[in-house]
Amino acid sequence: MEVVTDCAAALGHSGARRYVRPLIRIARSNADWPVRMWALHALSWLADSRAVPATLYIAGRVDIEPEWTRDYAVLILRLGIRKRFVQAAVARYVNDPAPRVRYAAMCAIDALRRPLPLPSLLQVALEQAAREDAGFMEDGDITRFAEDLLLFGHKDR
Repeated sequence: MEVVTDCAAALGHSGARRYVRPLIRIARSNADWPVRMWALHALSWLADSRAVPATLYIAGRVDIEPEWTRDYAVLILRLGIRKRFVQAAVARYVNDPAPRVRYAAMCAIDALRRPLPLPSLLQVALEQAAREDAGFMEDGDITRFAEDLLLFGHKDR
């Protein structure tokens, strides 16, 4: 698996757009989930919006995809976050059962990088997330992230 990890990192950091389509094929394939996850990781680094449709498909497979694959897929949605249909998907993932996916959805919203007001469907999703005491890396960090996004429009850097 170390070879897969190293290859994904090298492809992602290369900035070579010619690898986008092969990586999308791997991410959507029947390969083992770690291979698909690292393909998504490389796609995230390449930051090419052509990956958005495939990641919408992968992120939506709640009963099939492991949390680790879905969170990378949702994170890539930041590349299309200005589009209404992507915002609608991200709003659903803000309240996903998997904490990693919820956190990734908030990171995608953070990519809007503009002052308030948030689009209403994202506002409602974040308000619901802020009422829960949820955590990803520590207790309550998802809740605090949602509150920050509601207050400031994006997380302070």
